[in-house]
Amino acid sequence: MHYCDIDTPLGAMRLASEDGALCGAWFHGQKYFPSQAGEAVAAARIDTVPVLAQTRRWLDAYFAQRPTGALPPLALQGTTFQRAVWQALLDIAPGEIRTYGLLAAALGRPAAARAVGAAVGRNPVSVLVPCHRVVGAAGQLTGYAGGLARKRRLLALEARAVAAMASRGRPDGQVRNAKPAGRLGISGCPTQPRSVRRTSSISSCWRPSGGPVSCSCASPRPSSVRRR
Repeated sequence: MHYCDIDTPLGAMRLASEDGALCGAWFHGQKYFPSQAGEAVAAARIDTVPVLAQTRRWLDAYFAQRPTGALPPLALQGTTFQRAVWQALLDIAPGEIRTYGLLAAALGRPAAARAVGAAVGRNPVSVLVPCHRVVGAAGQLTGYAGGLARKRRLLALEARAVAAMASRGRPDGQVRNAKPAGRLGISGCPTQPRSVRRTSSISSCWRPSGGPVSCSCASPRPSSVRRR
């Protein structure tokens, strides 16, 4: 496993990779920051680990509001339920949000909003797997492992980027995450709701205007979320 530290406009981040795939991206000092992820930092020069270099380029483009291109390969370790939640997060585009309840309903577990919230909080790859795009039932900003101030700034950054693209007459051009060629090695929910209503408040951002959707997918899922 390889680790490296990088600087971002929102503070230092630690990246971790294993077998050529990104398995972690944490803000320094955030909740669930892995205390053991530091022993190999000096040995892992970022330019010698392709996936870490790709991740840094992706983050540089994201914070500069440039097209990010494809996500680096991901290998996220967690329970079957956690991996399903993290997969669903990847379907939330910049400029959109979901509530915990909508995510739970889309996963076929409408009564599991609290469990979804716990899984979102355990997301091991900040920013790239956009757990910051999930809000409370009334649109309020709720817990974020990296801190609510960062969550607010990430949403504001994305709002500016989407507005800039729209003003140039390119509503689809943007900094939208490039869709992976396939799912991340699991059969996630393909029915993410896209109906959103824009509001003028960054604190509430875009509140979903449609009701919860149901999902009947119940495909078996392997032990890790992986995309090549």
